This record gives sequence, structure tokens and C-alpha cells, in this order.
Amino acid sequence: MTTCGKAISAMLCLLVLYGFDCPQSFFLNEGDTATCTGILVPELQLSLMREEIENTEADIEYCKTQRVLDRTEFDVRLSQVAKHLAVCETEIDALRATALETANLAEPEVPWYESVAFVVSITAIISVGLAVGFYSLADHLAEQE
Repeated sequence: MTTCGKAISAMLCLLVLYGFDCPQSFFLNEGDTATCTGILVPELQLSLMREEIENTEADIEYCKTQRVLDRTEFDVRLSQVAKHLAVCETEIDALRATALETANLAEPEVPWYESVAFVVSITAIISVGLAVGFYSLADHLAEQE
């Protein structure tokens, strides 16, 4: 029987064991008439029930003590986790600040095809090429006339 089952049976038996209607309980022999109302329990069964109640009470006390120890262990672990979380949050904030500083200090990288030297060179080459082409075209048209 589990501890919970023992506790429930013990609570049910408490009424029987300690809740007699008779102010004074006594043993009855076979054939005797009871002088009060109540439940007749054989002596062996009564001693077994009392022993079961005492064992259940001891189990309950053990469980209470164990729960206090478990709660203490949980509180210790929770405080350790909270400290670790605080350290992690501090590191995250430091890394975030470093990333922001790096982003603000570094010059933005410009692709090679957007650099000023490349754009000026290509523009000059295209301009010279167009000028030579128009001049050649004009010269060719002048010769044909």
C-alpha cells in the first residue's frame, strides 16, 4: 500500500479507534453484551491498525522532512541559476555594446564597382570612346559627300 493509501486508511480508522461512543472501552468476551454503541474490533486487528497508524504517521513526518530538504535544495539551485542568468545577461549586454560601438566606428565598405576611382575611370573611357566614335562618324560622313 502506498503512503497516500496508508494515510487515507489511517484517517478513516482514527474515527473508529479514537472516536468511541463509550467513555470507557473494555474488552468483550464471546457472548458478553456491549453496554454502549460502537464498532467491535478484534484485539489483534486493533493492534495492527494502531501499528499501521503509527507507521503512517512516521511516514508522513519523513515526507514532511524530505519536502523541506527538497525545497531547500530547490532554493539553492534556483539562486545558482539566477546568478548564472545575471552573468549571462551582463555578458550579452557587453557584447551588444561592443557590437554597437564597432558598427558606429567602422567605415562602411564600398564595393569595388561603386568606388570613386572606378566610376571616374569608366566615365572617362566611355567619354573618350564616344568622342572618338562621333568624330570618326562625322569624318566618314564628310568623305562620302
